[in-house]
Amino acid sequence: MSVPAKHKKGAKKHYKCAILTISTSKYWNKEKGEKDIGDLSGEIAKELVTRNGHEVVIYDVLPDDEAKNPQKRFFASSARQIRLDRH
Repeated sequence: MSVPAKHKKGAKKHYKCAILTISTSKYWNKEKGEKDIGDLSGEIAKELVTRNGHEVVIYDVLPDDEAKNPQKRFFASSARQIRLDRH
């Protein structure tokens, strides 16, 4: 069996995924409580992930400007601690 075939055979089949949209305008729409914040790329990403048999465990919208949201640094460091593993 070739090396690529061995690698493919041993690869995970299902993944848990995090989707983060970085957009200040969409972030503020979310903060205002708008139902449709206009995050088309995030919605497409969620659809592609789930359609291919994977799970979205984190979805968030963060502002571009870190100074406006010190929580962004906290989230980034916390995300490193979250184990995104197969089912």
